[in-house]
Amino acid sequence: MEHFSGTKIRPDVVITGEAIALLVQPASLFLRIISAIIDAVVCILGMVITYEITFLILTLSGGGNDDFLYFSNEAQVAAFVAVVTAVWLFFVPMTVETLSRGKSLGRFIVGTRIVRDDGGPITLRHAFVRTLIGLGELWATMGAGAIIAAWTNRRGKRIGDIFAGTYAVSEASGVTRRPLLLAPELADWAGEANVGELDGVTTVTARRFLQSAAKMDPIHRQQVAHTLATALLNQVYPPPPPETDPERFIAAVLVLRRDAEYHTNNAVQARLEKKLSAVSGSRYGI
Repeated sequence: MEHFSGTKIRPDVVITGEAIALLVQPASLFLRIISAIIDAVVCILGMVITYEITFLILTLSGGGNDDFLYFSNEAQVAAFVAVVTAVWLFFVPMTVETLSRGKSLGRFIVGTRIVRDDGGPITLRHAFVRTLIGLGELWATMGAGAIIAAWTNRRGKRIGDIFAGTYAVSEASGVTRRPLLLAPELADWAGEANVGELDGVTTVTARRFLQSAAKMDPIHRQQVAHTLATALLNQVYPPPPPETDPERFIAAVLVLRRDAEYHTNNAVQARLEKKLSAVSGSRYGI
């Protein structure tokens, strides 16, 4: 499928926040087009169904009088159409992508996911930027802008991905490493937990363990998980809730370190840009 892209898409190395090199497979342009078509069809059907249900309700509320099929003036019709369009073309895709950590119906079917450039799950900010730019890139140009951008990008990024700092990875590929996700039951604990500096060897071992745990013997898997969790426990305060699964705790620690490093890098970048902007202009502000 790689022949669909002008720039050949190969397995890529991503350096995560915990300084681990991961081998990931960017999604091919073909898969991205298929998933985009599926999502577009869902949005269009959603708008059509919304219109039909609205008009049906107006008809029933009017006792069958056809006058109730129409709004009182053109301004109300335009406002209604604008709201429905905004909901289905912007708010629904952004919400689904945020809550599913980079998924959509189309991506679920073809086996792809949107992740950050460092391999982590996207947030509301990333989904907002991608969806906002997608209004012009995907809908206004009928997908031509996105196809041209992805065709020439090494990771198959469209313009929205470039500005958001994201890209699509293929989860069906044997070289794909799924991004670490925080277990829902540890969300409250993670909100107040602090993770210290992690030993490089322990971190690498923990990451490799999580990627290969499903293939390990159950008894050996449990022993390794307990050993790694004990090693990481000394670097975390407060400790996790009692009876926390060791594997979920290991993943949570790596997630916290990755996200902390991600936010630190963003803060440093923001300070550098602020300093550069302060000295880039002349003393007269020209």
